[in-house]
Amino acid sequence: MALAAELCERALFSFGRVAPSSFKQSLEQGMARMDFRRPENRQFWLAGYHYIKSLIRKGTYRTALEWAKLFYSLDRSDPYAMRHLIHFLAIRAHESKWLLDFLHHLETEGGRDDTAYILQSRILAMLQIGDEQQARQHLIEGMQRVPWLYCALFQGLNVDTPPSVWGIHCETEATEFWVKLYLYQSKDLWNNPQATRLLLDVAKSIDRVDAKSLPKDEHPIDLGVARMAYIDGQTSLLALVPRSMLEQQPNYEFDPLPPAEKDNIFTGEGCRLPWREQRQNPARLGGIIAQMEELLARRGPPPQEDEDVLMEQLRNGAFFGANGEAEGGDDVAEVPVSSEDRGMVAALIQLLGFGGAREAGADAREGEASRDNDDVQAADDDGSGTTDLPGSWPAEEGRRGE
Repeated sequence: MALAAELCERALFSFGRVAPSSFKQSLEQGMARMDFRRPENRQFWLAGYHYIKSLIRKGTYRTALEWAKLFYSLDRSDPYAMRHLIHFLAIRAHESKWLLDFLHHLETEGGRDDTAYILQSRILAMLQIGDEQQARQHLIEGMQRVPWLYCALFQGLNVDTPPSVWGIHCETEATEFWVKLYLYQSKDLWNNPQATRLLLDVAKSIDRVDAKSLPKDEHPIDLGVARMAYIDGQTSLLALVPRSMLEQQPNYEFDPLPPAEKDNIFTGEGCRLPWREQRQNPARLGGIIAQMEELLARRGPPPQEDEDVLMEQLRNGAFFGANGEAEGGDDVAEVPVSSEDRGMVAALIQLLGFGGAREAGADAREGEASRDNDDVQAADDDGSGTTDLPGSWPAEEGRRGE
């Protein structure tokens, strides 16, 4: 962990060294902007996110909060869901007054489907500054707005759930995701006598919440939050993220879950390579499958020469429809054949019993026959004449002859 944190610091230092002076001045004034849609900018976000996580592990919450503020300000689309780090880091760093202003900004700005969950940290901020009356009022509003969150919070704190929110659970996987995300980050902040006592007092003082009368909580999971859960590797959260997000391609360690190709801003052809390779892979795989099907169709009693030629074409990467000519005779773009492709084809050929596997089997049979012949020859050269008596010892046979 220490080495990883040091490497992140070096990466951020390198980014800072190459940044122009105008960007640094804008950064000091809070006016710097970086477009996440440009692929060359995304490594900066990735290094910064890992650095923030390392600061959290060290317990340096104030520094982590300042870095989270920086990345939130660079792109207001919040591609790494920094808002879900800011609200609990501000409580940890005792920046409650600033957090209240930030949450007010989120609430008035609108456009965020998950703001209702982040706003519940406002109660903790008010308790931290000593305004318990306002904290109680906002807690009542929160229990009536997202009762399933507080039902899960009571369970997470191992406290008996009061009747007002008892048995109110999430109806959709998206709602369950937001609840688990909030508890994953903020549950420990509620685990103190003052907050727990307020939770119980308010929950016992209100009537049972009618969850059916509440508006449907159908806030979809956006790509930024999915990216954050993917990098953290939290399996309980990843299980609730739509598979279409996690399985999208391209997806690399240096650029996890990038935006769709149409949403990117490319400054050069080199930035398009991941998407170009992804478009070529289906054609390459289709060509492999087509030739393997042709090979299987010939598996009856084909001429050995034709089969050898076909397998040689497979090994060389002459994939039908990818390299060479298409069915209509038109030339198609040349697709480079990697060593990974060749290895995959060789494994398929051996798995199906062609080529190397068959030759290896023949060599093995020849080797066994050769060993059998050697054993027979050795027995004949012994001269004892007892090779027809299995289990006899040569010494015993010698004594019998005497």
